[in-house]
Amino acid sequence: MQIINNADFATGIILRHPTTSSSVDEVLLQKKDSGYPWSKSEWCFFGGKIEKEESPLRTFQREVLEELGIEVKDVTHFATYPFTDLNVDGKKVRRGNSHVFVADYDGQISNIKLREGAGFAFLSPYELAKHPVVDHEMYILRDFYRLNYGINI
Repeated sequence: MQIINNADFATGIILRHPTTSSSVDEVLLQKKDSGYPWSKSEWCFFGGKIEKEESPLRTFQREVLEELGIEVKDVTHFATYPFTDLNVDGKKVRRGNSHVFVADYDGQISNIKLREGAGFAFLSPYELAKHPVVDHEMYILRDFYRLNYGINI
């Protein structure tokens, strides 16, 4: 088995404030396509691998623009989490850190131009259980909603 260490990524919890009476923000997730070698067909954050000489914040901003064609506002660092992934054929493991940012998106959904993956959705914490979310990112979402809203998902 091949082990890939130091696979550091910058990802983000992109929030949309609901227009309904709910006071809980929805999170934007990407559905990976079936050909993706890591977590295929699962839901995950937008983001990507940190390039040499690039800060995690700059990586997150670049990836959101590349993958969605949008810019996000009020970006703050939430936390950094270690992660381990096993690819779909079970022959590679990658380990690293996920630098997680929180950002707001207040634009129209029609302005989002998906350039990677099989789809995207804004999901409330109550809808997350209906979608297969990558394990280590579901852990992050549980922390996020518990710490910011007092919600256990």
